[in-house]
Formats: sequence, C-alpha cells, structure tokens
Amino acid sequence: MKEYIKIFLGYLASLVLKKYKPKIIVIIGSVGKTSTREMIYSLLSKKHFVRKNEKSFTNQIGIPLVIIGGGFEGNIFITLLKNIKTAFFILIKKVNYPKYLILEIDNDKPADLETVKKMFTPDYVVVTAIGETPPHVEVFGSKEEVIQSYRNYLQSIPQKTEIVFNKDDNNTRILSEEKDNQKIACTINGDGDINADNIKYLYGKIDKMSVPTGISCDIGMKNLKQNLIIFDSIGYHSQYATLLACGVGVLFNLGFYESLEVLAKYKPLPGRMRIIPGIKDTVIIDDSYNSSPVAISESLKAFGDLKVNGNKIVVIGDMLELGRYSAEEHKKIAPKIKDISDFTICVGIRARLIKEELLNLGYPKEKIEYFNDSVEAGKFLQTNIQKGDCIFIKGSQSVRMEKTVEEIMRHPEDKKDLLVRQDIEWQER
Repeated sequence: MKEYIKIFLGYLASLVLKKYKPKIIVIIGSVGKTSTREMIYSLLSKKHFVRKNEKSFTNQIGIPLVIIGGGFEGNIFITLLKNIKTAFFILIKKVNYPKYLILEIDNDKPADLETVKKMFTPDYVVVTAIGETPPHVEVFGSKEEVIQSYRNYLQSIPQKTEIVFNKDDNNTRILSEEKDNQKIACTINGDGDINADNIKYLYGKIDKMSVPTGISCDIGMKNLKQNLIIFDSIGYHSQYATLLACGVGVLFNLGFYESLEVLAKYKPLPGRMRIIPGIKDTVIIDDSYNSSPVAISESLKAFGDLKVNGNKIVVIGDMLELGRYSAEEHKKIAPKIKDISDFTICVGIRARLIKEELLNLGYPKEKIEYFNDSVEAGKFLQTNIQKGDCIFIKGSQSVRMEKTVEEIMRHPEDKKDLLVRQDIEWQER
C-alpha cells in the first residue's frame, strides 16, 4: 500500500508541475543542505512567490507533498487524503502557484534520487559537500555506491540545468565537473567563481572574558568583494551555505551586494555550530543536529581555531548508518580531537572506539569520560565544567545530543527556540 501511495502521489505531483511549470531548484549532498535551502529561500522570497520543503519532507513521499502543497497534519493518513484532494482541486482549477520550488532532496537510500529523477527535471542543482565517506552508506552497502547514486542523478540532468557546487569537496567537485553544464564553483580560500576568505572569529566581552559571538569573512566574485558577518554561529557550514546561495543569486541575476545584504540577515539554524550561553559562564558550541565524517571534520577544525578563556571540551556522540566503515571512521576522529581538546566525553556504543583510539594515541586517561547516553553526559558536565570553558557537542540524530546541551545551557526555558528536535513527536521518543 505504501508503494502504491508513493507512485500515486508522484504521479499527481508530476501533473501539477506540468500544469504550473515552476522553476525548480534541487539541493543535494551530505552536509549543509538545510542551511543552504534556508539561505536560498531568504534570498528569492524577497521578490518572488517561493515554496520550500520543511522539516523532514525531503524523501519519496515528502517531495510530492511539497509540490502539491496541501499542508501537513500530525496524522499521515489525513495528510495524504488532504493532499490528494488538493491535487485534484489545483489540477481542475487555476490557482496562484509558486514561481519557484526549492527542494532539498535526501539520498538516504538508493530509491530516493531515482524517484525524484523520474518525477521532474530541475532547472538548477545545488551540490553541497558529499564527503569521502557519505552518511547512509550502511543502506547502500559501500561509499562507492552512494557516490554513484549522486553521479547517476547529475548525469541525468539536461545541458540547460545550471549547477552551483562546493568545489572544496573532492567528490562534489569531480561529479559536478563531469557535466558540461553552466556551473558556478564555490570555495573557501580557493579559486572558485565565488570565494570566501579573510575568515575571522568575532568576540565580545562578558564579565571581562572574551566570548565568541560569530564569524566574519569576505565574499568575492570577479572584481567584487563584500564583508559578511554571521552572528550566533561559527564554522565553515555557514560560509559554504552563503556561497552556494550567492551562486544561485547570480544565476537569477540578483545583484551581488543586494544578495549579500539579504544573506547577512539570515539567522543560523539550531544545532549547526550555534553559540549558546552555558551555565557557570561557559560557552556551548551546539552542533547536535546530526553527524557524519565530513561534517565532524569541518566542525572540529573550526572548534580548534577558536580562542577560549578556559578549557576546550569535546563531547562526541555516535555517527550512525556508516555500515562496515563505522569502526574506521570513528577511529579517524581521535587524531582530530587529540590536539584541540583539553577534556573529551564520548557518548554511545560506537563512540567508545574514539575513546580507545585516543588512549592509543597517548591522550591522558584522566581526561576522557564515557557515557551510554546524552543525559548522563550532560549531568556530568553540570558538575565539572568551570567558568570560561567552551564545550563542543555533536552526534547523530538518534543519539539526541541536544539533551546534553539542555542540561548545561544557561536558559533552558529557551530550548524550543535554540535547540533541535523540540517538536512533540521528538519529545515523546
């Protein structure tokens, strides 16, 4: 029945697209898709009627629901009926339909991109970082098969489809440059069509202590350059999302300075290297949304560059869905932690391998703790962190590392605005 529903919804969605012919912007990749989607939306929605997918509506059922636009209810059965009814209505009647659709597409399993490929042809494709070992490799069987699924999708798009891509990621660069389409390459400190450099952390003063407040960088394109400041977050994901969104703006003939002015007002999403005040005058770098090898590598590098008053504490949870690469990829994290962390907490069965590898590398035993779940880790931090400490927290969704953040944030009453997974459905899990 579920498969029949997928096919039927996909068919209705394709009919809607044929009738209204919106321009479609597809976002694929392993890291930074949602931030990129939100930035592109903030850019285009200033002048146009734009629709984007929300929450987890990024799969074989979610994408048709976004295209049809019948809304989302708590009950999936009601949602499906409502969207089927809406589809028939907008196919019979002429309604005000979005001019642009911004669709973030998951690649969690082999059928995801294949289904989308059959449903519609995108006008623009934005490719974020894919990474050497992409997430969800457990479902595909090997990282080569995950990468091949991206290749198959990109090879299927016509010559007229324009591509904006992260040139710094090796797999993204190779796959994007295999296509002879019009392309915009985005880099940090590189030779892209749009480039970010002169990256600096911003700091403020609280009780005579220096605390991070955001990040600054210069965005350049040809002979144009503009400084951009992003508050409440650090890390490279914000820069890449900005560059990719700016690239889309170029393809839409939006002004370079005008685009950056809009993007400067963008507020970073929860759980993506967000700066959150902690108890005892500490600072939390909350990167608890999800985790993968490429994401954690970028995040730890950014955290390592940060200047703090006290200790740097890394709280690291399991990375999931890596299949036979899981042990290897968890061990690879240890060297990246060793030289930047004054104290390390590992959370989850797989993260135990990080602890073991740190010990093998000579990391002091008294500087490591291990916990089975994220709440235990948070309660330990409550007692042991000190004024001036900076705590980096990251893990895959199912490890629920936002619960660690909640235990030590200064204002837990603000958790619904600052933390990920605060919906009722998550709270009941």
